[in-house]
Amino acid sequence: MTNTPIHFIRATIANKIANRGTKLVEQAISGAITNQQYLADQFPADAISFIDKAIAQAIDDFEGKSKCD
Repeated sequence: MTNTPIHFIRATIANKIANRGTKLVEQAISGAITNQQYLADQFPADAISFIDKAIAQAIDDFEGKSKCD
């Protein structure tokens, strides 16, 4: 496993969520998907901060476990 920097992982996740949101809006505007499909497929407004907190918690948990080993 590589040691990918956490900031790169966070930025990539945020970028993917933003791009997905943009694509869904474009599809909804063009009529390719219904409003109901758009609402079902979009990420919650707080998705990025939720994922960021989960990453931080995972790091803390891992580092805490490593200190105990």
